[in-house]
Amino acid sequence: MNVFIFSWNQSRRGIKLALLLFIIMGSITSVYAQQNGSVSGIITDPETSEPLISATVVIEGTKHVALSDTDGKYTFPSLAPGNYTISATYVGFKKYTEQFTLTSGQKKTINIALIPRTELTEVVVTALGIKRDEKALGYAVSKLSSDDVTKAMPNNWSDALSGRVAGVNLVNSGGPVGSSKIVLRGENSLDGNSSALIIVDGVIISESSGRRTGSGSTYNTSGDTSVDFGSSLSDINPDDIEDISILKGPGAAALYGARGANGAIIITTKQGRKVPGIGITINSNIDFETINNWPDYQYEYGQGDGTHNWYSYDRSVDGASTRSTSSAWGPRFNENTSYFQYDPVTQTQGKARTPWVAYPNNRKDFFRTGVTYTNSVAFQGGNDKAGIRFSYTNRTNNWIMENTGYSRNTLALSVNYKLTDKLKVDSKINYVNKSSDNLPSMGYGNSSIMYFIRGIVPNADINWYKDYWKLGRENQEISRPFSSLIDNPYAILYEMTNSSYRNQVSGNIAVTYDIIKDLSVLVRATTDLSTEKREQKRPYDTQGNRNGMYRRQNITSQETTIEFLAQYKKTWDRFGLNASLGGQRMDNRYNKDDLRVNDLLFPDVYTLANGQNIPISDPYLSRYSVNSIYGMLALNYSFIYLDITGRNDWFSTLARPVPPSTNNCSVFYPSFNLSGVLTEAMKFPEQVSFLKVRGSWSKVGSGGTTPYRTSYTYVSESSAGFNAGLSNPTVLPNYDLKPLKTISYEVGIDARLFNNRLKLDLSAYKNNTSDQIIRANLDRSTGYSAIILNAGEVQNKGIEAQVEGVIIDGKKDELFLSSFMTYSINRNKLVRLTDNLTVYNIYNSARGSLVAYPGGSLGAIYGLGYNRAPKGSTIENPDGSTTDISGQIIYDAQGYPTMTDSTIYVGDTNPKWKGSFGMNIRYKNFSFSFLLDGQFGGMGYSLTHATMMEMGTSTKTLPGRYNGIVGEGVVKNSDGTYKWNTTLATNIPTYYQKHYDRSNVEANTFRTDYIKLREVRLDYKIPKAFLKKFKIESLEVGVYGRNLFTITKWPAYDPEFGDISGSDIVAGFENAQFPSTRVIGSNIKLSF
Repeated sequence: MNVFIFSWNQSRRGIKLALLLFIIMGSITSVYAQQNGSVSGIITDPETSEPLISATVVIEGTKHVALSDTDGKYTFPSLAPGNYTISATYVGFKKYTEQFTLTSGQKKTINIALIPRTELTEVVVTALGIKRDEKALGYAVSKLSSDDVTKAMPNNWSDALSGRVAGVNLVNSGGPVGSSKIVLRGENSLDGNSSALIIVDGVIISESSGRRTGSGSTYNTSGDTSVDFGSSLSDINPDDIEDISILKGPGAAALYGARGANGAIIITTKQGRKVPGIGITINSNIDFETINNWPDYQYEYGQGDGTHNWYSYDRSVDGASTRSTSSAWGPRFNENTSYFQYDPVTQTQGKARTPWVAYPNNRKDFFRTGVTYTNSVAFQGGNDKAGIRFSYTNRTNNWIMENTGYSRNTLALSVNYKLTDKLKVDSKINYVNKSSDNLPSMGYGNSSIMYFIRGIVPNADINWYKDYWKLGRENQEISRPFSSLIDNPYAILYEMTNSSYRNQVSGNIAVTYDIIKDLSVLVRATTDLSTEKREQKRPYDTQGNRNGMYRRQNITSQETTIEFLAQYKKTWDRFGLNASLGGQRMDNRYNKDDLRVNDLLFPDVYTLANGQNIPISDPYLSRYSVNSIYGMLALNYSFIYLDITGRNDWFSTLARPVPPSTNNCSVFYPSFNLSGVLTEAMKFPEQVSFLKVRGSWSKVGSGGTTPYRTSYTYVSESSAGFNAGLSNPTVLPNYDLKPLKTISYEVGIDARLFNNRLKLDLSAYKNNTSDQIIRANLDRSTGYSAIILNAGEVQNKGIEAQVEGVIIDGKKDELFLSSFMTYSINRNKLVRLTDNLTVYNIYNSARGSLVAYPGGSLGAIYGLGYNRAPKGSTIENPDGSTTDISGQIIYDAQGYPTMTDSTIYVGDTNPKWKGSFGMNIRYKNFSFSFLLDGQFGGMGYSLTHATMMEMGTSTKTLPGRYNGIVGEGVVKNSDGTYKWNTTLATNIPTYYQKHYDRSNVEANTFRTDYIKLREVRLDYKIPKAFLKKFKIESLEVGVYGRNLFTITKWPAYDPEFGDISGSDIVAGFENAQFPSTRVIGSNIKLSF
């Protein structure tokens, strides 16, 4: 029995085991019968057939995600058989989706050609970094890509705005640093504070740290002139820029509050992205820089004042010395004529006569070909959770003058990390180290090279100046071969130096938390900190400092913000809601320690302890804060989009220090923006791809960024020495100072035609800025020289147009041709001042001024001019008829022109219109582009022209030197009638000096019209098939040019000029500007 039971149990175990083996075998058979398959393919751009690298490919509904590699390839090596949907996305292209069925063991190929995104659904960065769909905006926004910024490798990133964005005006100071003032839609401030707000990755970049030495380029022969030390704006590295959004009007930038009154420029830098492995990009450029335009100097007559018909360097047997002048009214050059001239070996008059010849290249030979090297390397990588990018850029500039230029090193780090599905951290930090042993002084004065250039005589060889110390008097006495009033140019370059050593750190850290699906909160902290040490050295025996000078400045500037922003986004069928609420605290601090000694004990020893007297101290400290809350409500229903924004700022700069307190420090500014996409509301002809109308209204205000104007503060006695004490202020504060306010209106239309091949954007606007905060002069009997008050209303209105078109839409290797044009006009005027103030001086030059009268422009030039026959004046002809002589110049009895006793209106610095035209051509692996830019209708005063005419160095002074000249005009008779001028003027120097005296602003004011070939670039991309052998992702080589030629009638160097006045750059008065330069360069870009 037991045996039977055992046997049965064993049989049952066997049956179970056999059944289990049967099931396992069946499963294995089933698995082998349904093997997994694979999907692979290539992602390409159909227009160029180029592979798209790091495109994201997803099998929807699964966890399968892939990135395309350097050849555009992707693969999913193991997918179970079934029905799937594959999708592919890439920045700037439409999302691609396709359904497919994968059978058992199938190796399926799905090649994907992504379609570029051409309709108006592009996402743009708006105020506070909020990303919006462009079609939902009720105001104009322009966008530049990284390629636009670096196309011609500009010295300053802001140069890329010229000609690419309608309504932008750049005023440039020139020089190696080339600081720029960026004005959007016209000057709207009487105090010059019209610069656009610059934001880099949420960090507001301040201009306050630069351009603080010198008091403008107003000329005098003994004082120092301005030095452009640059600012944080000029230190932004173009290679790190991803894109730029330009918010032109207050309506677009209203969420920035007070600082958005002048519009805003939002710069987003590059960040890490998902790539297979680590992506490496190496970029190398070399620029060659030469002067592209020269005034017409004459080299037919040599040094002299016009009173002698011979030349003698010192007294000689030929006569008295004739070299005590920088003028060129001397004898005509003739190699067969010899005079006693300068001997560079002995630095005195030569012992024998030498041929009287000109040195026609003495100015050009002083300058050299400038060279700039820019080299950068960038590393980037990332995955689904994190991205990182690190770059290093070195830029070394050797400018067109010896011993001038700068070196700049930039480090940029960007990190983004998704800690959880709800929590994300983004951080960017930039470090800039910039140094220069010498930045040249600018303007009209002995420390400026351009002051020497206008005064070198035609009979001087520039090489004679290179040994700039008198023999045996090194470090004691400077050699001035031809004029004791002008410093030696090489002494200026090597001894009169202006050095700068600057460090800047700017960055932000932002934490975003998704509370629920549609609600997120962002908390962000930003800072912009810079420290700078400047030194200015002046040796013994300079015109301005006979015993030398040493000056040292230590400058610290910092601005920090802490802010939060909550956003809620929700869509219900045809209705959408986007609401934001935030707040911010901003603190700004600027500190400058300025110490100098005006007379040195020992030459060539530059320390504060080497002064004959105690150091002079001129410190400055500025601190202010702004507290803010703001919000935005964006609604859309079907084709209509409405934005309502509001912001309230509380300014410490407007706080009242004494009772009763006022609420002036609190400013609220709203904005309303409305747009409608008409092509979504009704049917249009098929030629109309997209049509949107838009309009906005906004009111913004500003308390300014200058503190202590509402309080009575003492000032330091800097002229009395170190820690000398305090004195009463000379400017009367205003306890009831109000914020200025700007009311803005804008309407526009955005049309896309012929399947988006033609794009047209038109805008019209009007901005009125009232309650301007200005400094008005007071009668000194009050005990003050000026008062701070609210006065004036400035209006700007204008039209902007931008057209883009694809002329030939080449596919694959065929020809592609596109072009764009911009056009803008702006009319600027002072609407009113106050009852007690009828005129306001915006800027005073040495001989002319920018003066604002009610009804006039902020760019109105006033100065002395010609006496002219009044309107309706006539001359009776011998036959009894009369000739109208209205406006004819009135001459005196000696045949010289006469000038007015009071100032007259001369012209307007503002151009009547600006425009540009550009074209992009691509054929196979070649691409070519160019940009033309121009302005028309503006005016400017040229001191360079005035001095050339006074000194006889212009070719325009050649007529009449032999036989005299009769000026074209009339003479006023004693009875008040007029007769034609027939008097022969034989004193030619006096004739031209009377005509073009630098005080005659009218005679030296000219149109600043120009057409410039702003940019040209030719590129070639090495074929990928060739690069694949070397595991190189891409290799591109190019050549480019910038400012290659200028068509203009401007008589000096460049009709685009700006004069530094404190921390502002003013247009309209050219006071011995630096030459403009053309740049030709080459570039190689390599990616792994």
